[in-house]
Amino acid sequence: MATFDDVKSWINTATMSEINTLVSMIKARRNLIGIQTGLSFKTGDRVFFDTKNRGIVKGVFLKQNQKNAKVQADNGAIWTVTPHLLQADK
Repeated sequence: MATFDDVKSWINTATMSEINTLVSMIKARRNLIGIQTGLSFKTGDRVFFDTKNRGIVKGVFLKQNQKNAKVQADNGAIWTVTPHLLQADK
């Protein structure tokens, strides 16, 4: 497997087309990881996530959509959250 330095060196010599292909591959992998994370939760699981401005939000996992998850916060609000932000609340 290539080291990070090998990858940086390759990027410095890559064509625009090669870089665009690499970016597309990274985006696809990131989306897959997010979906897999969301699928690890089941309806009714207690979860939490950290918002930038409002702090920690705790609630119940409702469902996994194609790209995002629905969480019902303890205060009743329903949030649409990217799954990689969710953590199990124990």
